[in-house]
Amino acid sequence: MDTTNDTFRWPDSPPYPTSDWFQLTGAELGLEPDQIKFAAALITLGGPDSKNNTVAARTAGMDLNRVQAFRLARSVKIRKLIDNAEQIKQGKRKPLSEEEIDARVDKMCMSPNDRDAATGIKLRDDRKAARLRADEQEESLEQQLASVITSVPESGCGAFLAMSTFRSKTGNLINYPFLAETLPIVARYFPGEWQLWRPAEKAHWVTDFLDKMAAGPFLEGDQLKAAIRNKSPKPVAKQVESDNAT
Repeated sequence: MDTTNDTFRWPDSPPYPTSDWFQLTGAELGLEPDQIKFAAALITLGGPDSKNNTVAARTAGMDLNRVQAFRLARSVKIRKLIDNAEQIKQGKRKPLSEEEIDARVDKMCMSPNDRDAATGIKLRDDRKAARLRADEQEESLEQQLASVITSVPESGCGAFLAMSTFRSKTGNLINYPFLAETLPIVARYFPGEWQLWRPAEKAHWVTDFLDKMAAGPFLEGDQLKAAIRNKSPKPVAKQVESDNAT
């Protein structure tokens, strides 16, 4: 279950564990909430050796310089959290069930350590709220991508994460709903990834189209957020089957 009520992009679950697992396990390791998000962002951006430490820090809402971000990425607790998550992805470690997470959260709530108890109470409340939200509303992939883009518009971080997520799910970019708005900023701030993605598209007309999009108007900051919000669809409400449906 994903209890996050913000727009931070957690690693895809599956194959990675849920955001609740990251928050619970990170708290048990003694990490602060922004440090847990930093570790999760590092995974999404390619891991501790990807040289995206400062981008991960910005994505997690941390104001760290290059040296500070480098040191945090290599700290024992961050490494342990990432290693455990990677082991779950690879099937070497069994993921926690919802019941196991609930039990460990309840145990944390009873901790004599005030900080741990407060963390457990917040996580327990967030999980209850998430279950209620799941019963009321279901967000489309397009809406989720829009939230990621607008949450971290600086230096194209959100745009890159959203585009990378869509490509990993679909295997292409031609159907990406926010190409015109985000490809110019992704191509500028993440040229290495863009040069890897572009030739992966086999048809010449596709690469020609993508090049045209990449050369389009450059939107950043509030302009980018406004363009995405104007184009983004509203969340889709879940359809409830009638009790008399056959």
